[in-house]
Amino acid sequence: MKNALRLFCTVLVLASCNRQPEQAPTTIRLPITIKEGYGPFYPGFGILSADWPTDPIWGKTYYPVRGIPRHWSSPVRTRVIVNFQQFVYQHVKTGNLEQALYDTYSKAPGWTSNTNSLSTKPIKCYVNVVRGFDEHIGKWAILVDTDNDLDFADEAPVYPEFLHPKEIDYKIKDQRIIQYELYKNGRVETARTPVVFRYTNTHFLYSFPRYATAIAQVAGKQYDLLIDPHLSRLDFEASKIALASSIGSNGRIDGQKMVEIGDEIELGGIAYRNNGISPSDNTLELEPVSAVSAQTNPLQNGRVFQPFTDTEFISGKPIDLQKQRGKYVFIDFWHTGCRGCVEDMPNLNAIYQRADKRKLAFIGINCGDSPERLRTFLQKKQVKWPQILSTDKNNYYQKYRVSGFPTSVLLDPQGKIIARDLPSHALDDKLAALFYEKRIAR
Repeated sequence: MKNALRLFCTVLVLASCNRQPEQAPTTIRLPITIKEGYGPFYPGFGILSADWPTDPIWGKTYYPVRGIPRHWSSPVRTRVIVNFQQFVYQHVKTGNLEQALYDTYSKAPGWTSNTNSLSTKPIKCYVNVVRGFDEHIGKWAILVDTDNDLDFADEAPVYPEFLHPKEIDYKIKDQRIIQYELYKNGRVETARTPVVFRYTNTHFLYSFPRYATAIAQVAGKQYDLLIDPHLSRLDFEASKIALASSIGSNGRIDGQKMVEIGDEIELGGIAYRNNGISPSDNTLELEPVSAVSAQTNPLQNGRVFQPFTDTEFISGKPIDLQKQRGKYVFIDFWHTGCRGCVEDMPNLNAIYQRADKRKLAFIGINCGDSPERLRTFLQKKQVKWPQILSTDKNNYYQKYRVSGFPTSVLLDPQGKIIARDLPSHALDDKLAALFYEKRIAR
């Protein structure tokens, strides 16, 4: 019996010795597949903002165009940038933009630190668009420079449909196929994609009806991932991801449930951080993180926003976020070179001015502007809510890992993030559902 017991223990020890230790999860890189159409995502539109050729920051980045129809009245030129990082980088190299601007942006998550993946020579990482009123037809019209030759004379106009503010438009009608350039593996490649246009009472809009998919194999199980490129971007810099299993009964994915860059997604019991998509090889990077990792995104939905104390830019009065507990707080990260930020200011002003200050606080955090430029802008635009200037000392841009502009969070009275990146109309809807009647005209 003793020999049998000794033999059993020996077998048990040998079995334990042969057992392989569990390997720590590693970063995974997943090839993505581009799909045309809106898929399970709600259509998103970008604003065709007017060009600012006299702007002191961006003015030198504009090239002259030709071929705008003479029978169009009120023509306005604009530009849609396909890869913003490449665009800024190439203009720094040519001397059109200051290095300090690139350095500020480069601190954001989603920007590659490997400049070898960027072309030092200018490439066509943008497309030019012009809009105006066609006096011959009696309609608003849009021309897009599909072949990217800075000449609109060979382009056919689009007469966009009206986009009703309270309707979701899934139609892909009167699309144009645009041509642009990408820098991949040390070479410049030509790419093409469809674009559609709409207009509202206040804006002309564009959208790229496409999304992406990827497949992850974790712990012997397959996870189908869906990737939202924001639909007004082509560089996937602001890529959000979601599990295909999270599609709702309506066949759509709630945008607030998407996993933003820097946020975490759980696959096979492992938390992975969404590091975004590399434009050089179109791969999605997911990096394993612990639940207490310092690298987790401080702006993720559901987290308590890290409080701060600072001074208001104009008045010099102290701002203590902890003292705002008991209120909803809207925090907006922005800068004056961000068109979306600037164009949303009037509506944000309207929300702030009518808000019950006992229930709602606004705080703006400006990133990347000089004190002089910020002061001039606030006075000109009559921005009323408190502002803080992010500097090398307080470094809010990096502290909160801001990935682009505008970036915003809405905090509940306990300081927890309950919504992210709400444009003014969506913020108005959210606040209306919380405590007041919505009044912004659409």
